[in-house]
Amino acid sequence: KGGMGTVEAAVQKQGEERVVALKRMLPDGARDRRRVEMFLREAKVAALLDHPNVVTAYDYGELDGELYLAMEYVEGQPLSRVLRALADEKAPLEPSIAAYILAEVCRGLHAAHELAEPTTKQPLNLVHRDVSPQNVMLGYDGRVRLLDFGVAKIETESVTKTGEVKGKTAYMSPEQAMGDPLDRRSDLFGVGALLFECLTLRRMWGDGTDMEVIRKLALESPPTLDDVPDALTKLHARLVARERDARPATAAEVADALDALVPDAAKA
Repeated sequence: KGGMGTVEAAVQKQGEERVVALKRMLPDGARDRRRVEMFLREAKVAALLDHPNVVTAYDYGELDGELYLAMEYVEGQPLSRVLRALADEKAPLEPSIAAYILAEVCRGLHAAHELAEPTTKQPLNLVHRDVSPQNVMLGYDGRVRLLDFGVAKIETESVTKTGEVKGKTAYMSPEQAMGDPLDRRSDLFGVGALLFECLTLRRMWGDGTDMEVIRKLALESPPTLDDVPDALTKLHARLVARERDARPATAAEVADALDALVPDAAKA
């Protein structure tokens, strides 16, 4: 369950039957027209996004005063759960496996970052804002899918009226934590924080409170990745650069850099 709604499995009966993940926004949230408009806009964006590394959104709308979004139901585990299990075993991911997972995430991100309005072809300039282990799904079919594209923004508007930051601060870019305007490179910072966690089984900023993380984002440089291939250490440093201009320009560029670290056997 999320803060504003529920997610449950349901069967969609139009045409062929299929199990879908049904995300519903509860009526108290739905009474706020602005939230309704945001939900429907983001759901529309999610439905435009057709990519093997993004969870598909099939259908959305309003029913009996409740908003809903029907998404692909993925048989698998979120990366967050896998990382917790690995931490219990003290067995970090092999660098090549971490590189494979995050290259797939980057391919999904790039498709979303490139998304344009179908009729006008105007870029939508989408930013996920919540690239975190909870939103990376490892399917039992071997596919890696990014969850909550666009819809993440409804649940966690980045800055509320009081300037309080919502969302998972552990993976947030400095500019998001400060409430500055974001572009696609903000999500790449999140990829860097994920990469650190996959390879060390520790959160990049440690286990402090949101406020402690935000203080570190404002004042400190991220830790460097040690004991991994040099190329990963360098890529991580670029991804989590404080200045976005020092980061890679696109998620596609990051996917290519990560692919170079995956042995061909693992791609088969």
